[in-house]
Amino acid sequence: LDPGDQTNANPKNKIFLGATLMFDPFTYSLGIQYLSNLYGDDFGRKPLPDYALLDARVTANIAPGLSVYLAGENLLDRQYQVLYDYPMPGRTLFVGVNWAVR
Repeated sequence: LDPGDQTNANPKNKIFLGATLMFDPFTYSLGIQYLSNLYGDDFGRKPLPDYALLDARVTANIAPGLSVYLAGENLLDRQYQVLYDYPMPGRTLFVGVNWAVR
């Protein structure tokens, strides 16, 4: 990416690799992203550390239109910032239900 002078929260390099496997009734997703050359201000001021995040999700399809999931973000518990002086949360787990009414 070429953010030009507008470098605030715009990484120069971002790589994402993801995979999804489906074994009915389960869906497994895994993703890793790496960001570098990130700044907390425009014109390349306030450089922020590079970071990599690992996320995963398992979804179980219970019935048509109904599923439950368990998801984890930042599973490696990395300390990182997207905005200067605003630390992002560590390891986070979610449990939820998706219900689609047709």
